[in-house]
Amino acid sequence: MGKGDAVRDSMLDLAERLAQLDDEKWNSPSLCAEWRVRDVVAHLIAGEEGVFGIGWALRSIVRQGFNYNRWVAADAQRRGQHDPGVLLDALRNAADARTVAPGVRRSRA
Repeated sequence: MGKGDAVRDSMLDLAERLAQLDDEKWNSPSLCAEWRVRDVVAHLIAGEEGVFGIGWALRSIVRQGFNYNRWVAADAQRRGQHDPGVLLDALRNAADARTVAPGVRRSRA
């Protein structure tokens, strides 16, 4: 199994586990300060959705007072407002996407 397969399998396993959560658990605090579980999931899929494109990122960081961490948190919390089903579909799609991180390609067998 290649590295890309391991990442894909981990993401699909996470999606399967998250699908069992009720609304209360989706809205519960994560280990990241001020982030709910749903915000963390939204952050995981952000790269596949093009959030980290340089132009959009720079404009968004400027809006957050040049504070990168504030920008990342605001983006995750905004994306985290989506219905859990939407977030799960996006996580599954991200697992099948060709990149594991911005600019890094997965090998396809």
